[in-house]
Amino acid sequence: MRLKTELYAEQQKQIREELIELLNLKETNCLILYELDQDKELQEKIMDLLPRIHNYFSMSTITAISYPDKIKRPYVSIIRHLLKNEYQILSTEYTIKTEPKNIRTKRYYFVRRQDIKS
Repeated sequence: MRLKTELYAEQQKQIREELIELLNLKETNCLILYELDQDKELQEKIMDLLPRIHNYFSMSTITAISYPDKIKRPYVSIIRHLLKNEYQILSTEYTIKTEPKNIRTKRYYFVRRQDIKS
């Protein structure tokens, strides 16, 4: 029996490209967690990919895909799992300066793996 990575390589690539486009990673290589948490429309678009992800990816052991209601931020888990082969994902602490108090969050940097090898 052939693996889903072999059977559905084109569909997987298309879903990854769609996710990269949604996150605007070609223009900016970073994502601020707080902004993603506030952007309900983007979260919904990412979660709308779930039926296609179920069909074309072998992800039965990943909680965000199998049981998205059981984890706090399934959309972040989906991003990380789908893009981990194409991008090295680095995270750093990030502070957004606001009044009356600052907001501490994470900033994720996405570095294309082919850029690393060069």
